[in-house]
Parts: sequence; structure tokens; C-alpha cells
Amino acid sequence: MKTCSVDGCERKHHCWGLCNTHRLRLRKYGDPLIMKNRAAGEGTPHIDGYWMFEVNKRSVLRHVLIAEKALGRRLPKGVQVHHVDQDRSNDANTNLVICQDASYHRLLHRRQAAYDASGHASWRKCHICKKHDDPVNLKFYLPSGLVRHVECWRERYRQQKGASR
Repeated sequence: MKTCSVDGCERKHHCWGLCNTHRLRLRKYGDPLIMKNRAAGEGTPHIDGYWMFEVNKRSVLRHVLIAEKALGRRLPKGVQVHHVDQDRSNDANTNLVICQDASYHRLLHRRQAAYDASGHASWRKCHICKKHDDPVNLKFYLPSGLVRHVECWRERYRQQKGASR
């Protein structure tokens, strides 16, 4: 019988050379040796760069705890916390925005990307040429949500039509 590859662990090997306990710790915290029940106030690094804390037997991300403290209560279901500077380690109150849902959170990221690329937060990106432009110059296609220049679409259509002949 294969055993866990962690020193001192005699549990049965599950996958990745680890027992189920160490495999789950690796997935959740990025390290199979991190213990979940750490001293009070100590967080553990999460695999995606955030910090996780144990509060009243629930695991909570540090930036969520900070947002809840600022709000004065637990965040409602579906609410997300956005990092303005997109640095996951910067959990300052001034760097966090409470978003009512995932679509608003995506909107903030899209507007930031547009501002970084073009200097205009309201501009959108053509899905064909990948250039940001004023929405007046773009065509929006629903329900797909695709945004494109009419000329980019015509050129692509011409190329596809020519290639099929």
C-alpha cells in the first residue's frame, strides 16, 4: 500500500503522492503542511494569493473580513469585494469596493482595462481588432454581447468569403 509522501504521515496515498488531507490543504492553501486550525488571528495563504482566516468556524478571505468590518455586518450573499489596484495583498479600506454582484465586479475590471489601454473608462474593445474605441463608433450585438467595428466585421466577412471560394 502506497502512503502519503509527507514526512511522518502514514495515511493511504490518494493522488499527487498525498493523502486526502494533505491534497486538500495543497489545493486550498497552496501548501500541504499548513494546518487549518492555527492560532487565533493568524491567517493562512490561499492558493490564489489571498489570505484566509477562520472566524466562528467559517473560512473567510481577509479582504472580505475588512469589508464586513467597514460595513458593520456580514456581506449579503452574492456580494463581491473588488481590489481597486488589483493587488490581492493590498487590503486597505481605501483599496476595496463592495460590489453588489459578479456582473458589477466584471464591469469595474472592464472599465479599468479600457482606461489603462485608451485613457477612457467608457470605451469598449472591438472583439475583432482588439482596439478600444468610443462606443459611438462600435456596433453592439445582443444577446452575444459582442462589440465590433462595422469595418472590422466587413473585412473579416470578405476574408472568410474569399477563403471559401
